[in-house]
Amino acid sequence: MADFTKSRQQLAEARAARLAAQAEAAQAAERKKQLQAALDQASRHGDSDEKARLEAGVKQATEEANAKKAIAGRANLAVEGALEGFATFSDPRRNVSRLSDRFPFLLLPVRVETRFGMSGDQHQLWVRIYPDDCSIDTFEDTLSAS
Repeated sequence: MADFTKSRQQLAEARAARLAAQAEAAQAAERKKQLQAALDQASRHGDSDEKARLEAGVKQATEEANAKKAIAGRANLAVEGALEGFATFSDPRRNVSRLSDRFPFLLLPVRVETRFGMSGDQHQLWVRIYPDDCSIDTFEDTLSAS
């Protein structure tokens, strides 16, 4: 059980690190986009001092965004490695016995379809369980301009 717990913890930590790295990369890309828009506006107005300052800011923001993107890529590779280590425990047919019997588990939300069928001369109740997509939710951490 210790290997399962350790692998699960490593996977959770890798996923959390990936999520943080992706959020930082998105923020850096948004900052670069905002500075580029300000530079474009300064170029149209002909303010050379402001333009030079913004060009330096865009260059720095581009370097920062590229660095954050590289960090996010490495975090994604770390998640893939942790997922490979956890893959041995992911087959529920073989590993449900590793879960504690002290607590029940329930898989929700699901869509359940039932049908009566025959297998040879025996009546059977056939049950199909599908994950339901009603709980899919998306969220963007970066703020919009408005």
